[in-house]
Amino acid sequence: MLTAEQIVSGFLNAHISSNEETIFGDWLEGLALFINSKVYGGYKSGIQGIDLD
Repeated sequence: MLTAEQIVSGFLNAHISSNEETIFGDWLEGLALFINSKVYGGYKSGIQGIDLD
């Protein structure tokens, strides 16, 4: 049986984890775009499902 504290803690941990994944993912995408532009002269694709051109 779960207590109210355990339920709230679970929801809070899931929310924090999700935010961390979003922040880290956005940072990695920016890094990939930067490297692609400097090394290959590439850019972010305008086509859905394709990240880099």
